[in-house]
Amino acid sequence: MTINGGMIAGNSASSGGGVFATNIFRMSGGTITGNKITEGLGGGGVSLANDETSVMNLSGSPIIQGNTFDGAENNLFIRSGGAVNIVDSLCGIVRGEIGQRIAPN
Repeated sequence: MTINGGMIAGNSASSGGGVFATNIFRMSGGTITGNKITEGLGGGGVSLANDETSVMNLSGSPIIQGNTFDGAENNLFIRSGGAVNIVDSLCGIVRGEIGQRIAPN
């Protein structure tokens, strides 16, 4: 999945309120905000759901903030073995709490 700019906002899901990625998620600019989950493991904004195959590549000026899990700020969930790569000069920011890393079962 690739996002080039734009906004993902105001969504609700059981996991990955804004984005639920099971492989490679590329985000170049754009904003993910105001999304929520109320159950599951985390990732009000983005959930990288698989183990070693989940990778998030950030570039441009992405903003991931103001997403929640059970009412508390929770922007990004990374399953154990997943990764976030900064691809180029990163001007944006991931703010607030990052969800816990969960070891595979």
